[in-house]
Amino acid sequence: MNTGENVRFGMARVAEVMDLAAVRSVVVIGKICSTRRYLMTLQKHWPGLELSVCAVNYFGVPAECWHEHEEFRTRVFNEFGKIPLYLAQGFLEEIG
Repeated sequence: MNTGENVRFGMARVAEVMDLAAVRSVVVIGKICSTRRYLMTLQKHWPGLELSVCAVNYFGVPAECWHEHEEFRTRVFNEFGKIPLYLAQGFLEEIG
């Protein structure tokens, strides 16, 4: 239902086949607008991993032009607005 559940369920599935302590890195694949929230969620629920990101950009414009595309810009600002609330609720942890 949400990113936190995805992380928890993913960790449980990995734990069925190997020791979670043996996992040193993961690749995060998801929507470009939500990348920071994904990383913050992993930091909260599975800290200490080396994280790589494969951000899916389905807007048809380069990421650096996000502010020039109306839907892309709206999605970025919507994500930006979620982060303080999710931090306050303990769902995320700040990243460097």
